[in-house]
Amino acid sequence: MSAAGSMSRTLEGRASAKGTVFGRQGASIRYWVHGGGGEPMVLCNGLFSGVALWDRFVDHFSHTHRVLLWEYPGHGVLGGSDSRRGVSIGSFAEEGLLLLEGVGIDAAVFVGYGVGVQVILEIYRRRPGAVKALVGLCGADKGRLSRLAPFRRGRQIAARSAENVLVPLGTPFWKALTWLWGASTLLEDKEPVAHTDGMYGPKAWLGQISRTDPRIGLRSLASSWFYHPGSLLSQIKVPVLILGGAEDRLVPARHYARMVRRIPGSRLELLEGCS
Repeated sequence: MSAAGSMSRTLEGRASAKGTVFGRQGASIRYWVHGGGGEPMVLCNGLFSGVALWDRFVDHFSHTHRVLLWEYPGHGVLGGSDSRRGVSIGSFAEEGLLLLEGVGIDAAVFVGYGVGVQVILEIYRRRPGAVKALVGLCGADKGRLSRLAPFRRGRQIAARSAENVLVPLGTPFWKALTWLWGASTLLEDKEPVAHTDGMYGPKAWLGQISRTDPRIGLRSLASSWFYHPGSLLSQIKVPVLILGGAEDRLVPARHYARMVRRIPGSRLELLEGCS
């Protein structure tokens, strides 16, 4: 059992409530609730990262908040969702709002990690009244190809690149990674020591990728590359906290600074020495 897998099951076992709700086109959204009272917090995962990422966060905040963990449909369980349906940052935001309705929460603090930052921004765009505050962790508001996103032709390029290039070329590579991951885990001890880095490092991330339908994962990746919030940032009227690592190479500090400049009254905290 991997450290990440063990931690995920520990989180699931400690939940005060759990279940599924129906998302878009009948997809199942799995969720876990920690803590019984206080202001609700909804945690939105990064791309291919699972609920294990939030273990220490849940330990800290479940004493004072009702903390809701969930998985994007098609992530975490291979073949757990219809891979032919549309998958995008917008669909994840829509499913997050359906989840909120399903568990009877009117409004919450939304916390996003990585691509989850784009998801919580899109949730605010679609239903500002459901958002009490936003917390972004190690994520950028725009994707790497976002300059094309506002244009109709750009959206067509995004869709066609996902369907005609990224998915066909990426699926065999993805399946090869999955096979290598499975082979490597067979060679390990069944109960290895759970090191802290193992829960969040490249090995844990590869394990999560191996449990994600490749077509859904690749479409999600394409959507995040082209995502653009447009004029949304300047219109946000709830408290916003941006947290990032000063040594982060994937999302450099200039991305955090740009977001804070554009969101009125927002606050930035850079963690020194962290990636």
